[in-house]
Amino acid sequence: MYVVWGIYKLAKGKYPTFLFYIGKNTLGVYLISGILIYEGLARITAGVPKINYLLTFGESIVIMVVSLAINWILRRNKTLNTLFLGGR
Repeated sequence: MYVVWGIYKLAKGKYPTFLFYIGKNTLGVYLISGILIYEGLARITAGVPKINYLLTFGESIVIMVVSLAINWILRRNKTLNTLFLGGR
């Protein structure tokens, strides 16, 4: 509980902005993370035991950051934004 409170105090002004950004880009995050998990992560971690919570947490963070980065790149190009994310 203290760890969560410490993180909240450190990111007090930036925390809601980051959550709003993720919420605004959920379609892209879901699509891209699904592709990354299905195509990449399943092949990379094929021989690793599945019950390793620290590894799973790290994988989740990496996939979220990569998904947001790819989503950002797709949103900058008008054609790709329309084709993949349904933007205008």
